[in-house]
Amino acid sequence: MLPPDLSADDDLLAQAKHDWRRAYSHWRRWRTEAKESYGFVSGDGQWSEDDKQFLMRQGRPTVVVNRTAVFVDAVAGAEVQNRQELRYIPRELGDVAVNETITAAAKYFRDQCDAEDEESAAFGDCLVAGVGVIETRMNFDDDPDGTIVIERVDPFEVFWDPAAKRQNFADARFVFRVQDMTKDDVEQEWPGATDTLMPGAFAWGDVEDDDEEPHETIHGRQYELGKGRPGVARRRRYRVVEYQRKEWKPIHRTVDPVTGKEATFDSRRWAMLQKAFKEMGGEPPPSIRQKRVEVQRAFFLGDTVLEEGSGPCQHDFTYQAITGKLDRNHGTWYGIVRAMKDPQRWANKFFSQILHIINSNAKGGLLAETDAFDDARDAEDRWAEADSIIWMRPGGTSKISPKPMPGVPADITGMMQFCVQSLRDVTGINLELLGMQTQEQPGILEFQRKQAGLTILASLFNALRRYRKTQGRLMLYFMQRYIPEGRLVRMSSSEGGKWVPLMKQAETAQYDVVVDEAPSSPNLKEQVFGVMQVLGPQLMAMGVRIPPEALDYMPLPESLVAAIREANTPKEGQQPPPDPATAAVQAQAAATQAKMQSDAQLGQARLQSEHELAVSRMQLDAQLKREQLEMQRKQGDVDAQVASAKLQLEALKLQATMGGMLADPTEDLRQLASTVAANHQAMQEAMGAFGTALGEQGARGQALESALGEQASALTALQAPREVVRDATGRIVGVRPASGGNGTAPVGA
Repeated sequence: MLPPDLSADDDLLAQAKHDWRRAYSHWRRWRTEAKESYGFVSGDGQWSEDDKQFLMRQGRPTVVVNRTAVFVDAVAGAEVQNRQELRYIPRELGDVAVNETITAAAKYFRDQCDAEDEESAAFGDCLVAGVGVIETRMNFDDDPDGTIVIERVDPFEVFWDPAAKRQNFADARFVFRVQDMTKDDVEQEWPGATDTLMPGAFAWGDVEDDDEEPHETIHGRQYELGKGRPGVARRRRYRVVEYQRKEWKPIHRTVDPVTGKEATFDSRRWAMLQKAFKEMGGEPPPSIRQKRVEVQRAFFLGDTVLEEGSGPCQHDFTYQAITGKLDRNHGTWYGIVRAMKDPQRWANKFFSQILHIINSNAKGGLLAETDAFDDARDAEDRWAEADSIIWMRPGGTSKISPKPMPGVPADITGMMQFCVQSLRDVTGINLELLGMQTQEQPGILEFQRKQAGLTILASLFNALRRYRKTQGRLMLYFMQRYIPEGRLVRMSSSEGGKWVPLMKQAETAQYDVVVDEAPSSPNLKEQVFGVMQVLGPQLMAMGVRIPPEALDYMPLPESLVAAIREANTPKEGQQPPPDPATAAVQAQAAATQAKMQSDAQLGQARLQSEHELAVSRMQLDAQLKREQLEMQRKQGDVDAQVASAKLQLEALKLQATMGGMLADPTEDLRQLASTVAANHQAMQEAMGAFGTALGEQGARGQALESALGEQASALTALQAPREVVRDATGRIVGVRPASGGNGTAPVGA
């Protein structure tokens, strides 16, 4: 435990030294292995010094056929051709307005600092050494308003928390970065700092290579000439150490009684608030005690604290890592080179051995007896001449024979081939991924085998994807914290590039960082374009409009894509140029709409006609019934009059018989006959009127039936198939029946 009388700087320095000793001791073994891995990739470290000296004493060659670099370049190239981009998706409804601007700003700042190239370089470090490091920082040198810089950091300069075991050191509590800076650089950043470096100051480890001069920390000797190569003067440097540490501090969340809004207090302010409430005789508002991470940063030169305070980002380090595969036993990370070291070493050794066997064995010559030649010296001098004659003694030809030439043992060549093949076996990188497959095979099969090779390396690409999401959150914090609102950023859209002001919201704005494949990826462009070639015509036939963003996935130069987009972007006050596909879809839609309108009109007319016909029929039936009733009534009246006349006649006859004299009934019969005839005439006229009304009603029904027939014919004509009509330039001008009629309806009719 630290003594209580130490100052805050002493406490910080003591904590930093304690963490440094742990980190430096932990990562020394990894540094040795990583340096060897970089030597394997470059080709100058595939033979150890002991092996080189041993072969030189035997006169044997140290052959290097560097196959390791090809495998690393293949995986790194796959990352370059399948790069990804960041998109910010809002979680809250109020963030939607600034969504596109935030995403465009992130892309703009990444383009300004060539972030993609820096990240690809760090991914290459991950493949070789197992750890790649990227720093995100603000730069105010070139732009007074500040710009975000993303750059790769040498992994040998960074020392992570040895207790971190999660991918990309997500659970690390601290991180160190060691930089050897010149005096001018140190004085420019911290004036007067070099004057505080005292003899015997803490050296912060010895991270120099073993074959280089040790680091000098004694004041006044940093600029002495080194003892390097003859004629080369090396200037000493000052070692500046950056220390970032995460601290979890308790906080209290409550509702501000004055404003009614949520407020957050640290422990000191919460204690002061509680004390104030108690002095006022009240109780503090209820609160929830939580923990919040805060990042602290400090710079050291020897035992001097150059700078300390809060980190640039309050929730994460400015250094982000891309890790490879975890060595659980040692707590370190390694790349794909570790597995290739032994196959590469033995392939070189077997090839060197084969060369030694070939060089040390005879490649010609004779075995001859001393009396085989007439002149032995002349035979030695002229044996290799093609037109020479070598005189031999009688029987001399049986006294000579060629030297035996031992061949290379087959086991050695087989072992060398096994080592070469093992490079692919231990990494999972096949010939398709290397682009070295020579046998003929279908393209789909080669693509599937290439994807299978990438599947084995999926954990490495997953680490890269995780880094992008973490770095996206870090960049969002930098944009919201350090970039002034209203800063112009360039936004790329379907209408071309344009400059828009950066809009920001309060710190409560929440976004999900989404990592998506970028349209700049050649492989993605090829895949999407191949799919669009098949689906494009089908989508257009279905009436689905292809968005202008599809141009980003065309495998064409960016300048040509930009020219196509500009040519199809309507100018101000200008109507957009007609699209043949869109015009065809519009014509089809217009014909469909006209058909629907005709169907509706015909249906309405049919319903109205049927209604009128039903009403007319009901009226006719009612009128017929009334006429029938009237005829029956009149017929009854006539029958009653006839019966009455008969009764009157019978009464007259009876009266005449009883009176004794029979009066002349002629006049009475005549009047009775006249009445009956009049009633019969009225009955005939009523029947005639009834027949006329019935005929008129039948004519109206025939007219309605004729109208229904005409509308059915019009519907049949509208339902007939149609075809698009084009002019001489190929532009769609209308549609017509598919039978080839001359009648043409304009587009949109």
